[in-house]
Amino acid sequence: YQEASTQLTTLLECKQIRFQGILSKAETHFDQGETGKALEAYSEALRIYPDHKLVLANKENVENFQRARDIFKSAQKAEKENNFEEAAKLYLEALELDPDFLAAQEAANNIDLLLSQIKFQETMTLFYQSMDQEEYDKAEQHLRKASDFIPGNAVLPLAKQQLANHKKKQTILNHQN
Repeated sequence: YQEASTQLTTLLECKQIRFQGILSKAETHFDQGETGKALEAYSEALRIYPDHKLVLANKENVENFQRARDIFKSAQKAEKENNFEEAAKLYLEALELDPDFLAAQEAANNIDLLLSQIKFQETMTLFYQSMDQEEYDKAEQHLRKASDFIPGNAVLPLAKQQLANHKKKQTILNHQN
């Protein structure tokens, strides 16, 4: 009985040493940017201790890390194809998986700014079209909407003054008729 107990203890110690070695290997692979190999090592460790919470969490983190980078590449592709709305959505999706992904944070901020500028320009185009058609109420709505996109844009006070001048001119003409 004593010999069996000693052998069992030795086996358990060997199992634990092997397990620790596999974890070290997984962490080394991850640190070297080899996420595929890190995932393989975590899977191997889970074959030894299938319910090990730390290993399960680490494996999930590496999977999220890898998925975030894959999604980031898709976002970059969408951005290059001028599909900015899709790129913005994908950058945010990557950040949900890995909130510390700095390149995705920067790209999401940049694409957000770009989308605001595009929407501002589109809305200002509608403003000037409304002005040309003497639809001043519509022009005023477009101007308010444009200020939502880029509140401090230098064009806004000038456009507001232009609108006020046109409205004043129209009021004078209406009173003369």
